[in-house]
Formats: sequence, C-alpha cells, structure tokens
Amino acid sequence: MFGGFGNFNIPFDCYSGLIESAENNLSLLKTQQRVRRQVFNVFHKMKNRILNGMEDSISYYYQLNKEILDLISELKETATQKEGTKGVGLSAIQIGIQKAVFIAWSSNSRKFLDFINPEIISRSKRMILGVPRANKLEGCLSIPGVWGLVKRHQVVKIRYQTPKGQIVVRKFKGFLGVIVQHEYDHLQGILFTDRVLEQKGKLYELKKDEVGREMLEEIKLITNC
Repeated sequence: MFGGFGNFNIPFDCYSGLIESAENNLSLLKTQQRVRRQVFNVFHKMKNRILNGMEDSISYYYQLNKEILDLISELKETATQKEGTKGVGLSAIQIGIQKAVFIAWSSNSRKFLDFINPEIISRSKRMILGVPRANKLEGCLSIPGVWGLVKRHQVVKIRYQTPKGQIVVRKFKGFLGVIVQHEYDHLQGILFTDRVLEQKGKLYELKKDEVGREMLEEIKLITNC
C-alpha cells in the first residue's frame, strides 16, 4: 500500500550512480536483505513472506467473475479503513492474495482506479526524484513509520483490464504515476525500501521527540558485507 504523508521538513542527501560489477551487485543484495531484516524487526507486523519473495508466482485472471469484484471491494475497504493515514493504493499481494490486481487513487476522478493483470509496457527515460508534492518522501502502510526518497520514471504506460473486461492502455504521470509504479512493484515482490537502497538513498523512521511531536530519524544501516 502506498502510504499517506505527514508535514515533515527533513533534509536528505541524494546519491546517484550505477552498480556495474558483479561484486557490487552482490553487496547491494546483501545490504537489501539486511535492511529488510532491520526494518522488519522494528515493525514486527510486517508480513515478510507475503511482501517479499512469494513462494508461488503471481497468478493472472483469465476470466473476470465475482471473485475479482469481491477482491477489488476488499482492497478498497482495506485501503480506506486505516486510521490516521490515508492509503492511496493497495495491491492484492499485501492482503495475502497472490493475484495480479491493485488499486490506485486518482485525485482527478476522486475514486480508486482498478488495475487487473497490469503490465507496464514502457517507461520514460526522464526520472523524477521523490513524490511530486510538498513532502517528497515515499511511504507504505505495510511498513508503517518508514519513509524514503525514491527516484521514479516520470511517465509510465501501462496495459490493464477493468472490472468490466475492457483492455486499457494508458499513460500515468505525477502523483498517480508514482502510486501506479509503487503498487506495480509490490506485484514484482519489490518494496520502496529496495528502490531507496538501489539508489543509495536514506530511510527514515517516524519517532516522537521529548514533547511528543512527530519527527523523522534516519535509520542507521550496517553496510559491512
């Protein structure tokens, strides 16, 4: 689930560069696994098996029926029942259902859009750094209280089915484009924290200071492999 945003004014450093050697790729993978363990230890409600490395592959719907309609209804109900944070997207894998389905909130339409059997078929070369709004940090309600800056494609073109069986090919950009990429990543077993690590960024944890005000504190990672 793509999480909501608080009123934080947190400085961050952004790193860039490509991992070119096999040795560095292995180091990156170990770092990703280590960060996952650290984050999951802090937030014990995280469902590691469901969100990372599914035992079975995602399955696709070949015939639309009541099952898919019930699943979409459940996703919308789950996304909107969270208190304190507005969920603007949710994938089936996050509620333990291994189906290629997610929903994403459209501020223009003022409703959730339904994506069945989605496939990103093209991505722009131009990237954007962070969510295109005042607070650029990305979060996820499956990892409550963790935030990070993610570099995403400015525009993606995605092919998907609607609950009525229509095949749609559409481009997404802006905030909705970020949500679509975030939820699509979930179906690939990728968390936004993985993206932050690949891009050598920083992760932050939501804390409270001595007077109870919310603040973000950098999660110190052990990077020795």
